[in-house]
Amino acid sequence: MGASVQVTPLSGAYGEGPLCYLLAVDGFRFLLDCGWTDLCDTSQLEPLAKYGPYKGEGIVIVPHVAGHHLRGTVWKITKDGEDVVYAVDFNHQKERHLNGTALGSFARPAVLITDAYNALNNQCYKKTQDEDFYWVEKDLVYPIYFLTNVSTSTIDYVRSLFEWMGGEVAKSFEDSVEAFLLRKVTVIINKEELDNLGDNPKVVLASMASLEVGFSHDIFVDMANEEKNCALY
Repeated sequence: MGASVQVTPLSGAYGEGPLCYLLAVDGFRFLLDCGWTDLCDTSQLEPLAKYGPYKGEGIVIVPHVAGHHLRGTVWKITKDGEDVVYAVDFNHQKERHLNGTALGSFARPAVLITDAYNALNNQCYKKTQDEDFYWVEKDLVYPIYFLTNVSTSTIDYVRSLFEWMGGEVAKSFEDSVEAFLLRKVTVIINKEELDNLGDNPKVVLASMASLEVGFSHDIFVDMANEEKNCALY
């Protein structure tokens, strides 16, 4: 007898809100994403209040590479021989630093939960992807700054995720132990350091991605008043 599977979308399924699903397998409930955003709005968690904890037995949960993001994950949840696959924000295409998703190697699951976030995006050719390394190849002189509260620890943490990276990164380790040495990027951890650099041309990589809060929001407000500045979003 197969497992009983029920999926309840709590957020994101019918609009542009953050993703949040409740998966029930034989009465055991999984929270798939939590509907959280950079704004830290606790009201978005209210739909979860009515669901209490339950104990599950005989359920196997295995992470697989999703591609697109470092440590991005496709989850396979198995009970009584039936698979439920949760795959959102994945990428089939192999990139310079990441392999493509492992999703194509799965047998057809009983339930597949996915998204259409990139359904209308055209995949660029490898030549276009290589333009990401334009800065190094052209030896441009404008400095690049990586600004987050945890930028230093982020670089250290990335070094521990080698098994999630693509083959080209592995090959670079064979040639050099300094594969993560950022020769063109300066790491800074507060806006005061950035302000002290003056008004000379520069590129700033800042958090958060939404521009709603954090350094990216503050810098955008400052730079938007100057027509010579460019914000890539």
